[in-house]
Amino acid sequence: MAQKLKATEATADQSQPQLRFEVLKVYIKDASFEAPATPQIFLKQNVKPEIGVEVLIDYKSIDSEQDFVEVVLDITITSKMAEETMYLAEVHQAGIFQIKHPKKDAKRFVIEVTAPHLLLPFAREALNSLITKGGFHSFLLTPINFEAIYRDKLKREEEMNQKATSETPESIN
Repeated sequence: MAQKLKATEATADQSQPQLRFEVLKVYIKDASFEAPATPQIFLKQNVKPEIGVEVLIDYKSIDSEQDFVEVVLDITITSKMAEETMYLAEVHQAGIFQIKHPKKDAKRFVIEVTAPHLLLPFAREALNSLITKGGFHSFLLTPINFEAIYRDKLKREEEMNQKATSETPESIN
C-alpha cells in the first residue's frame, strides 16, 4: 500500500504548478572606492561626516526557458564633511536566481524583496571592507526593509494608474 501512496503523490505533484526558488550564484558585479579628500582628511580631528546611502535594485531575465534571473543590488555610500567628499564606496552585488512561479506578482515579490534580502549581507561586507581598507572607520549598513519599499512602490504605481485613468478624456459620441 505504501507503493501505491507514493505513485499517487507523484501524480499529484505533476498536476501542481512547478514552484522553485534557488540561488545559483552570488557575486560582485562591480565595486569601486574613491577617497578624493585623502590624505588631508586623515589629519583632521573630530570629523563627523554626513553619510548618504543610495540603494537600487536592478534585474533582468537571463534565460526565460529555465526562469533564470539576475538581480543586482546597487548600494552607494557617500561620506561628506561640509561640501567635501571624504569617500564614495559603491558595490553592485549580484546573484543569479531560478524563480519559477505561475503568478507574476509572486515572482516580482521574490525578485524585488527576497533576492535583495539575500544579497544584502554580501554587499554590507564588501562595502565595509572597501571603506576600512580605504583607511576609514568601519561602516555597518543598517538592515533594509525591502518588503516595505516594495509595498510603497506598489502603492505609488496603483495611485499613478488611478490618476492616469481618471485623467483620460472621455470619448464623445
